[in-house]
Amino acid sequence: LKLHLSQTEFGKLLGVSFTTVNRWENGKTTPNYRALRTFEELCKEKNIQLLLVKAPSLYPYWYDEYDEFLTDYSNKNNIGYLSLLNYTEEIGIDYATDTYDGGLHLNLNGAIKNSKFFAKYLNEKYDLDTKTNEHYDELLNEYKKART
Repeated sequence: LKLHLSQTEFGKLLGVSFTTVNRWENGKTTPNYRALRTFEELCKEKNIQLLLVKAPSLYPYWYDEYDEFLTDYSNKNNIGYLSLLNYTEEIGIDYATDTYDGGLHLNLNGAIKNSKFFAKYLNEKYDLDTKTNEHYDELLNEYKKART
C-alpha cells in the first residue's frame, strides 16, 4: 500500500512541516521518537507494515547511537529494521564510484544496486504482490525513450 501523499500532506498527517519531511527524505536529519511513534500509528491505522530502513552511506550523518536507537525501538515495538550499511559488500557498493559526494548519497549506479538488493530482500522477507505495475512500465518506457 502507498499513501500517495505529497511531502506537505504527509507532514500535516504527522504534525510536522514540509521542510522536516524533506530533510528526512534527503538524509539531512532523522525522525525523532515522537515522529517514529506517529509513523507507527499512521501505518497501523492504514494497515501498512512498517519497515525502517537505513541506506548505505558514510559519515558524518550516521552514528552508532542512531543505529542502537532504531534497533531498540524496532525490537520493542515489533517493527522491522534493516540497516543496509550491514550489506554494502553484498550489494556491491563502492563509495568511490557509487556515490556522488564521497559516500553520503548514492548516485544512479549505487541506487540501482541498492534497489535490486532491497527488492530481493523484500520479496524474500515479506509476502508482496509482485505483479507488474502497468503505470510504472509506461513511465519506464517513456524514460528510456527520452534517454535515447
